[in-house]
Amino acid sequence: MAKSRKLAALTAQLDAIRADPTSAAGVMALVLGESRLPEAFPVLRDWWQRTTHQELRQTGLLAIALLRREEAIQWLLQLLAAAPQREAAGALEALGLYQNDPTLWAQVRSRLASRPEL
Repeated sequence: MAKSRKLAALTAQLDAIRADPTSAAGVMALVLGESRLPEAFPVLRDWWQRTTHQELRQTGLLAIALLRREEAIQWLLQLLAAAPQREAAGALEALGLYQNDPTLWAQVRSRLASRPEL
């Protein structure tokens, strides 16, 4: 119950400061990512989709990668495979955390095969 309240509070604060890219939104997103809470993935994904500031969007992708959750990794891999170039490049950068994981990095390389622009 306490985790749910904290998550709700962080979600509300992320939205409240999203309009100010110099704010603590990026730090809060990374804190959510490091939490590895399963509930944090939809919060971060939805926040990323609403955020227009490019630096915060990249921070959001990194936060999603930090979750180290299968659904988050699969979502990043899907971005890498099918998103516009800028978003796919951001997903690739975030997935760079997993370069030393041969199984996951093979999935990254597989998707990169169809994205020569990256």
